[in-house]
Amino acid sequence: GVRVAGRIDAFFVDESDVVKKGQPLVQLDDRDYRAALARAEASLGVAVATVDLRRKEIERIRELRRADVASQAALDVKENEVRVAEAQVAQGRAEVQAARVNLDYTVLRAPSTGVILAKLKEVGEMAVPGGFAGSGELIRMANLADLRAEVDVNEADLARVHLGQAAEVVPHAFPDRRYPAKVVKLYPQVNRQKGTLKVEVRIPEPDEALRPDMSVRIHFLG
Repeated sequence: GVRVAGRIDAFFVDESDVVKKGQPLVQLDDRDYRAALARAEASLGVAVATVDLRRKEIERIRELRRADVASQAALDVKENEVRVAEAQVAQGRAEVQAARVNLDYTVLRAPSTGVILAKLKEVGEMAVPGGFAGSGELIRMANLADLRAEVDVNEADLARVHLGQAAEVVPHAFPDRRYPAKVVKLYPQVNRQKGTLKVEVRIPEPDEALRPDMSVRIHFLG
C-alpha cells in the first residue's frame, strides 16, 4: 500500500511478474509533492539568508557595544534574533527532509523479492494510505522463497506435533509430488469452536508448481 495519497499514474508490473526488493511497482502523481519540496527548499533558503543577515547585524552591534555606543539591551535583542533565525533554519531543513520523504513515497517499491499476485486498482484511481478492508492496497505480492502451508490439527492429536518436526506437503493439484517440510509455528490459541490448533510448516525447496493459496495435504513424520 501507499504512504501518501495520490492519483495512480502508472503501474510498472503485471500479475505473475517476478520482482526484486526495491524495484518500482507503482507511480503516483507527484506534482503536488514536487511543489511542496520546492516550497520547503525556498523557505529554507530564506531562513539561511536571514541567519547570515542577523549574524552581520549582531557583529555591528557588538562593535558599537564595545565602543559603548549601543546598549546591552540592543545586543540582547540581536542575539535573540540570531537564535530565532537559526531555529528557523533547523525547522526548514526538517521540512525539506519531510517533503523529500513524501516525494519518495509517490513511488511504491517492492518490500521484498517475490511475485506479483494481483493489482487491486487501476491507473487513474485514487490511492490513499491505510483505511479499512484494504482500501489503501494497490498490489498483492508473495515471497515464494519462503513458502509455507497451514493446517488445523485436532486437539486430540496435538501431542504428536512439535516444532522442528519433519513433514511432507502434497498438493491436491499434483498428488504425485512430495515436498519435504518442517513445522515452524504452532499458533498460541486453540479454536474453541472447532477444537483445533493452526500449525504452520515451511517448505524449504518449493518449485514453480506450488502457488499461493493452493490446497495441500500435510503429513507429519516421526
